[in-house]
Amino acid sequence: MGDGESVNIKVLCRTRPINQKEIDQGEPMCVSFPSETEIKIKYSAIPEGKTFVFDKVFSPKHGQAYVYKYIRPVVMDVLNGYNATVFAYGQTSAGKSHTMEGVLADKNLKGIIPRVIDDIFKFVSKMDPEGEYSQVLIKVAYYEVYNEKIQ
Repeated sequence: MGDGESVNIKVLCRTRPINQKEIDQGEPMCVSFPSETEIKIKYSAIPEGKTFVFDKVFSPKHGQAYVYKYIRPVVMDVLNGYNATVFAYGQTSAGKSHTMEGVLADKNLKGIIPRVIDDIFKFVSKMDPEGEYSQVLIKVAYYEVYNEKIQ
């Protein structure tokens, strides 16, 4: 990068609660949350645990609205003319779709994508129709990559 350029990348970690199958099989929760920026993973190979540090960690108790509160500034940056990317990464059944899509019919369970769309259209609806930006073009791209293939 050249002089004066900056990069603002934040890495957030969200964990899901154990599911019913895991409960039925007696699987314990293998993660703990020492702080808002740390996650500690314990399992048989590393009984003392391994701690990982992120910009922000969301435990299973954190709901969709709470998670979106940390994503929303990215949306505001986009509305001010910047490019942005939000992506979810993790193994199968880690909760990526729940975080990104959620449940559209439930306002508490709506994921990041529907909340972003809501915010964008709220912003546009408040614009002066006779102002400098009387026409708005909105482009959104959504890709799901599974087993190295775009779905």
